Amino acid sequence: MDDPVTPNLTEQEMEESVRRVLNPDTIDTSTLLEEEDKLFWTPRYGKDELDPNDDETIAIIRKVYNAQEMAIQDFLKKQKEGKINTQEQVPKQYKQYEKVFSEKASFCFPQERPWDHEIELKPEAISRT
Repeated sequence: MDDPVTPNLTEQEMEESVRRVLNPDTIDTSTLLEEEDKLFWTPRYGKDELDPNDDETIAIIRKVYNAQEMAIQDFLKKQKEGKINTQEQVPKQYKQYEKVFSEKASFCFPQERPWDHEIELKPEAISRT
């Protein structure tokens, strides 16, 4: 199965989507999927990583509509060809912060400020992480 792209769905589409809690060891998910459906795995609440052997791992079977699939494919194609202008995608209220997130700024340290100081750690201190 291809790596699925989770589409942005409206509230109504989310309610219409089919959700089932499945144990991947006991249920053959391939029989539940139709050609246009996608299978999304999500870890249970409180866990950071997906564990397919966990009984409480949730599989969400969600219908991806043709229009969504076409929009995703079109976006990926344009992105590959370099036709997507990220400047146009940034909302007006965030334009003032653009230089902070620019490619050039990502390789630079911020300007020195009077309140910059070194944090001296005690040599006998034990890390809690």
